[in-house]
Amino acid sequence: MLQTSPREKTIVHILKPITVLTSFFTMMLPVLTSAQAATDISPAIKTPDRVETRIGLCDSRGLPQHWR
Repeated sequence: MLQTSPREKTIVHILKPITVLTSFFTMMLPVLTSAQAATDISPAIKTPDRVETRIGLCDSRGLPQHWR
């Protein structure tokens, strides 16, 4: 049998709970960080695909149509 010192026993007693908690949170991370998809987007905050401006028709990137 291997003999362990009191210092080694203390280290093991400290590291065991830390290891268990780290494992638990690593397994739970995908559940805790999963995004919730919205079912409907309010028409008040939707952005149109094209907008008529004084420099011409602009696309969703903000570039005039003749610059493509």
